[in-house]
Amino acid sequence: LLALGAVPTLADEEGWTPLILASKSHEFDRAPKAFGEMVSACAREACAVIDAELEAEAETAAREDASKGLGRKKKLDTNALAAAQARRAAVEQAAIEAAVRMSTRSGFTALHAAVAFGRLNTVAPLLRHRADVNAVTEDGTTPLMRAAALGLQECIELLLKAGADPARRDVKGTSALDQAERAEQTKMAPKIWSMVGSLHQMSTDTLKRVIMAMAEA
Repeated sequence: LLALGAVPTLADEEGWTPLILASKSHEFDRAPKAFGEMVSACAREACAVIDAELEAEAETAAREDASKGLGRKKKLDTNALAAAQARRAAVEQAAIEAAVRMSTRSGFTALHAAVAFGRLNTVAPLLRHRADVNAVTEDGTTPLMRAAALGLQECIELLLKAGADPARRDVKGTSALDQAERAEQTKMAPKIWSMVGSLHQMSTDTLKRVIMAMAEA
């Protein structure tokens, strides 16, 4: 379907996109290459114009090779080609970033989906493509809160390293640590403090004081 032009960012009336649905899929999690192809397809339309320019540059360069060799004009064409390629990379990244940050009407993102279903191999590429690590659903739930509630240590580590805010609270005032305790994942609470402290080079006690102060502010 992707080869035929299917659009991974086309949402239904509730805001669900193929990309968000794929992010919770066990099959896609086991096939990161296939998921990567879907992510790349998100930028296809945005890059179409630049791809046409690149093709034209390549044709021009080929004609120069055939008729004039590697002269000054070919050097200028090469520089233009490099500039177009850099521009394409920037446009592609921006389009993919926008795609992975899309959410349903309730605020559920691809990252929320991947975390909720424990798809670690999907969480990593989403974070690489700058998914919003602190995105919130309509009830204020962040991916970190969900990972903590499920006791997903590796996922928690990835989210914290990507900048997840452990001080964030949902509409009921619940934090990621509260989620872990309420879900009886009590062993995760000290691990979360330890991981955050290591990332910020703080002792656990110092970090607790900082976060509690932020929460009360």
